[in-house]
Amino acid sequence: VRALISHSRAHFARFASAPSMPEIWETERLPALEELRPEKELLEEERVSIRYGREMVRAVGKRSHAKSLGEGCGQHEHEAAWATLRGLEDGALEAVAVGFAEHECSALGTELRAGSRNFARLFLSAEGLSLLQAVAKELHGLSLEHCWAWDVVGERHEEEYSVVWGVKRLLDRIHVVMVRNHLVEDRSNRAVGRRDCCAHTPGICLSSTLTRADRSNGGACTHACTGCATRASTS
Repeated sequence: VRALISHSRAHFARFASAPSMPEIWETERLPALEELRPEKELLEEERVSIRYGREMVRAVGKRSHAKSLGEGCGQHEHEAAWATLRGLEDGALEAVAVGFAEHECSALGTELRAGSRNFARLFLSAEGLSLLQAVAKELHGLSLEHCWAWDVVGERHEEEYSVVWGVKRLLDRIHVVMVRNHLVEDRSNRAVGRRDCCAHTPGICLSSTLTRADRSNGGACTHACTGCATRASTS
């Protein structure tokens, strides 16, 4: 009985750590930008548990994946690139929706992958692309410290396949389309000689943060991204 109570408490704590979000295959409308923003309390957190048994520790750094997306497609000079995408014929970006469903959602069953593909299609309309652009602009305008929250949101245990989880990955894919079609300059961390620390974790950059195990190892990242020299803040 004690073990059952302990398990129930842990289960509740895990799912109470972040606001409830609909899953992508349940979504039939575009969200408002306000619905995607991290909760203000997240900015004050020093540690946040994420998937795969990891824990992100806040420390300002230059490798924020969210920040690099903002710099890559959220500046005023990128307006023409977004306008080009909005001017494409219907279906021209279908490969983005297919790739999102087949790769980002590969663990899902056939029916849920189909729903995930429909979710992606919402963002390939002119209105949906404008929303993605608004997210990119917000990321560009944020300080690195505030980008910490965008790096985390959507990556916690109960947020996989949530709307914000999907939006972050779709923005990433749209940025890749822009780069490959020479609509924008590639300003990703890798392109400028920085590694997205722990890039093997889908959609998240632990560049400016290290897990507890890393901190106990003297602050050096020991994950698959060998060569990362990022140090955790000791202040």
